[in-house]
Amino acid sequence: MTGYVYILASGQNGTLYTGVTSDLQARVSEHKQGINSGFASKYGCHQLVWHERHDGIESAIQREKSIKKYKRSWKVNLIEALNPHWNDLFEICYDIDNPFQPTFTKRFEPTIANPALDHRHGGR
Repeated sequence: MTGYVYILASGQNGTLYTGVTSDLQARVSEHKQGINSGFASKYGCHQLVWHERHDGIESAIQREKSIKKYKRSWKVNLIEALNPHWNDLFEICYDIDNPFQPTFTKRFEPTIANPALDHRHGGR
């Protein structure tokens, strides 16, 4: 089963929410409609600003856990590497011509020597 890790934002440089799902469009649609109350709904995180496809849900879950451990600045670098203008990728997340569709095999790892020591943006 395919898995997706995704990051939602409340706006450019706004609050970030990292999640995992087996159906990206359905899950982001739920966030946009406010179907599930929780962190993303409470803080208005409705823009899909980054996502990554995995061959298995287990791999996606591990990646989500890894991303959640990093500081906010690392996540901002991750987003801006593929989506520098923080566009909402929801409408094109399954398009074949989607330039943001992560089909690469090497995952992006921002060039911060030690993310735990990077305090430029603070917190998560």
